[in-house]
Amino acid sequence: MFNKYFKIWWLQAIYMMVQAGFISILYVYFVKNEINFWHIILAEALGYLFAVIFISLKRNFTTKRDMLIGYLLVLFALLVLLLPFAAYYLLIPYMIFKISGAIMFFTPYNILFFESTNQDKKVHKMTVYWAIGTVVGIVAPLLGGYIFVRFGLLGFTILAILVLLIGLFFIYYAKNATYEYRLKDILVHIKGARTITMLDGGLQNVSQLLISLFLLNFIKDEFDFGKILSIIALISVVFSFKLAKISDKFKKRIEFIWPLSFLSALVMISFYFVNNLFWAVVLIVLFKFITILFNPLRSNILLDKVSDGPITWISREIYLNIGRFIILGLIAYIVYYGLLSESFVLVGLLYIIFPIVVRYKKIYAKIS
Repeated sequence: MFNKYFKIWWLQAIYMMVQAGFISILYVYFVKNEINFWHIILAEALGYLFAVIFISLKRNFTTKRDMLIGYLLVLFALLVLLLPFAAYYLLIPYMIFKISGAIMFFTPYNILFFESTNQDKKVHKMTVYWAIGTVVGIVAPLLGGYIFVRFGLLGFTILAILVLLIGLFFIYYAKNATYEYRLKDILVHIKGARTITMLDGGLQNVSQLLISLFLLNFIKDEFDFGKILSIIALISVVFSFKLAKISDKFKKRIEFIWPLSFLSALVMISFYFVNNLFWAVVLIVLFKFITILFNPLRSNILLDKVSDGPITWISREIYLNIGRFIILGLIAYIVYYGLLSESFVLVGLLYIIFPIVVRYKKIYAKIS
């Protein structure tokens, strides 16, 4: 009976509730436990390296099973922090569980979410995909920050687990299918878009992580951090839907990618000159607005190059994580020498390079 009302995006909304409302708040927890920024960045890089190895060794994805395992791995990541050891020693296992859970969940979820996408509505569907996280992010960080301050790490973890358990219940109603693959197939399947996908993965994660850590130069309280994240997330997604419709109508993706890339680069480089919370928040709000517009277009480039079958999403996942590992590893090296502000300049340069690579690959030669 309930099955006819079930929507696959509910699973993403629940996952993003935990991601935005609980996992994002834990950066404050690690910093308060005297863990350096570069160590956090390096731990994330190692988590993505583990994900690359994991996908390379895995030979199939089964939707219900692997989404279930993904939720459980995130649950284990949270439980790891309750172990009686210093946060320094728990950081890397936490990151490995957290990132592995994300990969196990999103790879089969993406296949299910996009499997019935109309060719003429691809960017609109991608916009909905990104908007789910943005909308959830309006309330979740505020809630998570309050819970952490009010009830501590234990109460915080228990509530996050309860949210995940709701997701476990809904997974029962998802479509069950198994998609087999060979390593050789996923390494060559998106030929022509591999460099773009690696840049996409790196830019998506590195910019958000750097912004979160930069905020922690000025904010040391979980509730204050959650409030700032929620205020930033209030940026409307209406404009991104409008851009998606215009882009689909005129088939001029590249003409939107150029200005949004350069605006992203400008904001990233501007962080180099910021030394107070007010201007940091102003830049983050600007970047969030640009991101709402840019993420669907940037992520959709692969679908304009390759059909959106199961092997495409698996291949995409391995190259996204290769890009994340490489760029995060480089950023960790820079931040190790105390050059956090300079790392924003590097990311800004990567945003400038991104549309140049897209043009060089001639993905939109026919579309445009």
